[in-house]
Amino acid sequence: MALFREIMMVVLVLMMAAAGSTTAGVYKVGDSAGWTFDQNYDQWVSSKKFQVGDTLVFNYDPELHNVMQVNVDDYIACTDKAPIASFNSGHDSINLPTPGDYFYLCSIQGHCDIGLKVHVKIAAPTPSPVTPTTPATPTSPSNPVTPATPTTPTSPSNPNAPTNNSTPATALSPPVNSVEYPYFPGFPVNYNYTGDATTCYSSNWFPISMLLPLFLVLCF
Repeated sequence: MALFREIMMVVLVLMMAAAGSTTAGVYKVGDSAGWTFDQNYDQWVSSKKFQVGDTLVFNYDPELHNVMQVNVDDYIACTDKAPIASFNSGHDSINLPTPGDYFYLCSIQGHCDIGLKVHVKIAAPTPSPVTPTTPATPTSPSNPVTPATPTTPTSPSNPNAPTNNSTPATALSPPVNSVEYPYFPGFPVNYNYTGDATTCYSSNWFPISMLLPLFLVLCF
């Protein structure tokens, strides 16, 4: 687990160094005055904005001064009991590879006490906020399909049902009743029988019908 953390830390450092390499700056400590007495390095640092990958350049007389990187306790106490790194070339370029606090002082007796020390702080880079992706709004289909309306099944026709192809019968008028004269055959009389016997005689033969009984009496 510890090895994994170390590997991840190295990868993070390399990534930050690569990201900041294009904008890394080079700062001369104390500017044109360099690393010497009578300088307020706290004020000098406050006017700068350091970032990962920057480089500090210490210009000084190596016969008079040196540069030592220490921890925070030695920095406050102006001691070098546990030095991290030492430089004495008079023109030292020190890279700042990771975020954190860097403490430097001159280890020569009494120099740190009169202000020959500097604290540089590099803040961790702020990750860019991730813009949430807005989900796509589902679009309605341009031509929605309307479901077909179910049709009501029709009853099948009965194949055995007889087909009525006959022509309707024509209503016939009742025949005209025709009877012969009851006493004189051969003389038809057209009439509609209604049950009244008097209607059976034609008015044209009424005189003959009255003489007939008299004739029969005389004969017999």
